[in-house]
Amino acid sequence: MKKSTENTPRLTRSNWINTAIEVFKIHGIEKVKIDSIARDLRVTRGSFYWHFKKRQDLLDEILSSWEEINTRDVIKNLDNLKLPEKKQLEQLLKLAFSSSVEDFAFEKSIRVWALTDENVMNVLKRMDKQRISYLQRLIVEIGWTKKEAEQHACYIYFCRTGLYHQAQIPRLNKRMKIVDYMMGILVH
Repeated sequence: MKKSTENTPRLTRSNWINTAIEVFKIHGIEKVKIDSIARDLRVTRGSFYWHFKKRQDLLDEILSSWEEINTRDVIKNLDNLKLPEKKQLEQLLKLAFSSSVEDFAFEKSIRVWALTDENVMNVLKRMDKQRISYLQRLIVEIGWTKKEAEQHACYIYFCRTGLYHQAQIPRLNKRMKIVDYMMGILVH
């Protein structure tokens, strides 16, 4: 008798991508392997090839997802809030510094991957530039000159990216004190 698959949900491209992202966050790019992800999803390797032509397509999706989730969506969502300038800046800093350990792991893994892949490095540089520019724009909107805003944006961004390299990411309350300190400087 043939096993019924009527009640079994069909595996999607997103299932592969999301599982690959989870593996990537924990173990890095070298552990994103088709066979091991297929085992995690309890499917055959053939399922992968239904959704992707090659492993690189899946890796490209990991990078694209990171760009979308951690930069483009953040900027779009903040802009859509239509908050006063100071509140929008404060909201961005709170969001950036209150990221979960899992979010920090995603970012850190991207940065490690960029050290060995020129394409990833180029995307990372573009995203860093976009993030700093957005932060700079918000700082200009609260009254700083473009030059001053650029310096403040860089200091803030470097502080945040430095958190990825901590052996243990500081507790949330300590990170929020950093935000309060930065806002105190910026809105004096």
